[in-house]
Amino acid sequence: MFCLGIAGANAQTNFKTLNYLYSIKGNTTLGGMHNRQPNSDPGRYSRQLNGVIGQWPALYSADFQFEPAEIAARQTMINQVITEWNNGAVVQLMWHACNPAKSRPCYWDSNGVLSSMTNTEWNQLLTNGTAINNNWKAMMDEIAVYLQQLKNAGVEVLFRPLHEMNQGMFWWGGR
Repeated sequence: MFCLGIAGANAQTNFKTLNYLYSIKGNTTLGGMHNRQPNSDPGRYSRQLNGVIGQWPALYSADFQFEPAEIAARQTMINQVITEWNNGAVVQLMWHACNPAKSRPCYWDSNGVLSSMTNTEWNQLLTNGTAINNNWKAMMDEIAVYLQQLKNAGVEVLFRPLHEMNQGMFWWGGR
């Protein structure tokens, strides 16, 4: 693990994580582990890595997810995020969001995360007050509750919603 206080008096920003990354630039590489499903056991893969190499990853990564069981365990994942931060990890969270033009929760299929949006649906997504726009805002509000918890706990997060936008695998990609 590393110490987030390492940047000390040389801090360039108000963010411990960014200051730390500046302080190691060109000298150190951080190892990380993405703890994908299940959110009910959000440290599984970090523990496995620790068991193999005897060290904890410097970067903790998790996903808000989209399936019913994963959504139900989001608070468990957030609690683990707070623990990882307090243990000195850099935290990265991503969000594979359901298509707001379709039903949710959803799955990893052509009706869920891997679905597509028509141009008309995309325009409705971006038009304030439409059903798709309101659904999207409600989905973001659900995630915001957890991000607020992290902020209140002093946890800094590298947040990657709608990642990999330059490809067309997910409903938000290729736009």
